[in-house]
Amino acid sequence: MPKSKRILSVSFKETQFEWIECEERSGRLSCQTISSSRTDRDFLSACKRASSIYVTAHFPSLIHSFATIPKVSKRDIAKLVAQEALEKTILSEKLHTGYIHVRDFAGADGPKREVAYVAVPEQDLMGLWHKLKEFSSKIRHIISLPAALVTCISQVEAHDWMAVEDFVLVWVGERSSLIAVSAPNSLVKVSRHMPFGLERGNQFSTEKAAGYFKDLAKDISGSVKSYESEFRGTRLKHLYFVGDSRAEVESLFRQAVDDSGIGLNVHAGVQRSPIEGWTPAQANEHIDLIGNFFIKQTGINLVPKEEKIRRGLNYWFEASFAGLGVLILILFVIAFRIEPVSQDRLDAYNRLRQDWETTHQELTIIKKEMNVLTSFQGWKRFYDDTYKNQPAWDGLISEVATLIPHNVIVESVQILPVQSGGSLIWEGQMAGKIKAENWQNGLNLLRQFGIKLERSSFVHVTNVHYAPQNPGNAGDGDQYFGYQITLRLSPRGQGS
Repeated sequence: MPKSKRILSVSFKETQFEWIECEERSGRLSCQTISSSRTDRDFLSACKRASSIYVTAHFPSLIHSFATIPKVSKRDIAKLVAQEALEKTILSEKLHTGYIHVRDFAGADGPKREVAYVAVPEQDLMGLWHKLKEFSSKIRHIISLPAALVTCISQVEAHDWMAVEDFVLVWVGERSSLIAVSAPNSLVKVSRHMPFGLERGNQFSTEKAAGYFKDLAKDISGSVKSYESEFRGTRLKHLYFVGDSRAEVESLFRQAVDDSGIGLNVHAGVQRSPIEGWTPAQANEHIDLIGNFFIKQTGINLVPKEEKIRRGLNYWFEASFAGLGVLILILFVIAFRIEPVSQDRLDAYNRLRQDWETTHQELTIIKKEMNVLTSFQGWKRFYDDTYKNQPAWDGLISEVATLIPHNVIVESVQILPVQSGGSLIWEGQMAGKIKAENWQNGLNLLRQFGIKLERSSFVHVTNVHYAPQNPGNAGDGDQYFGYQITLRLSPRGQGS
């Protein structure tokens, strides 16, 4: 019977882990039910059982793009990609970048190279990595959510037109949404995050959903026009809608897209499930988890560079020991052939073995010294928690004050430190009311305010609540509508 491999597919989005445990045997996947938890105990137990861990992560500040650069060495490519990413973001924090070579071509001013790259704030990536670091040796990849989604769609659906045409993908979550454009080779050309999602369960409202999709359709239309302007000669024809398999939601989305006049052919997720025992509806709801199994060849791996270096050193150590062992065995056989063994040969063998033992001891000492360096991580974490992981209150207050529109009233702000994964983070809530002519105008104002806050280097928006019920009257034809924004503050030294 073929040996099975136990794989844990993990999706990290909206501050929560979701996962499935699968058995892979002869290329076929058999998966258990989906699990999710805001606590660490169940998730850590699943990590311990797994032999390999695949991770998909949703980073709101992530950038996907293509870049055309001069044809230079591999080291210089990384520098040019990092510079390109910095020019496309307003964030001041350090970025972690990765890229994939797309093609080489002759430019007007010399040979050129086109690359697809992804950039994510290092603070966000390392925050996730520290949660998983205990199982770092099992983690095969960390892939962005847009990359996992477009890869899964491309390989599961496999339409003929996908080999030559770009397409749009829209994913809808409970607290956020994203729009992405995929190239025919499953590489993400553009991705856009929006800090608004679609409520589930008892909180779902058809009226609210229709308004949400109307706004989303405007964002899609703007993204398509911007994309076709940047990539001239490209005409987008197809759109995939994933993340919510409810028929009512699909109908509302299709209606909003038709009303907007975008002119895209809408596909509602995958039509078949690649997981045994799963329906297409289940696959569409959790397509980010499935995407982990298709990303091996086309995804940009976001595993930190330090971990990749460590794995390379371990491989070098193991290869060195194996090579030395084989060499000793060969020399031993040669030295003790049927011919009489001379003293010279024995002396040579002894010298070689002595050299091998000396080399082995030196390599062992080097490895121990490398392990000693890891103890300093604790001191660094102490420094980060004590000094660095404090919000820059002066810059935060002055910057947020400049972002508040005149008709958005802040009535209360509450900020508290919270322990998360062994580190201290700062979370808070901002509440108040919006003066607007009607509910829709109030929502637009809140959306603009939320986008400004999300772009701030001091603040990350994690949730938005808008309360149009029982609005107060402003007395001049306008009304007041309540709102509540949940925030996560950036530590000192990692903001502006």
